[in-house]
Amino acid sequence: DAQFYTIDFPEQDGWKGREADLEIDRKANECRPGKQVRVRPSIASPSSGWGTNGVSHKSLGVLRSVAHDGTVVINFPEDSTWAGVLADIEPADGCIITLLKGGGVRC
Repeated sequence: DAQFYTIDFPEQDGWKGREADLEIDRKANECRPGKQVRVRPSIASPSSGWGTNGVSHKSLGVLRSVAHDGTVVINFPEDSTWAGVLADIEPADGCIITLLKGGGVRC
């Protein structure tokens, strides 16, 4: 017998499907609060935009929260409350961050 799951996606709550119908986005799955992240290079423009203070592909931030609908809040040096979606970000591997006084980060 197939295992069925009920999932609340950003586009639809209460979706039902089999395990075989699901695929885990490995990069998004590694994004947890407190982790260093960036906007994926393959994203021309994030779903919610770049913000008013110049967040860019070069920006590194700390993931503050992930909501059940995939909404994320990230503390970037350019914007300490940048909001976006989980599908637009990835872990920023290979850089150790330092939290700066005032909420920014440095690589």
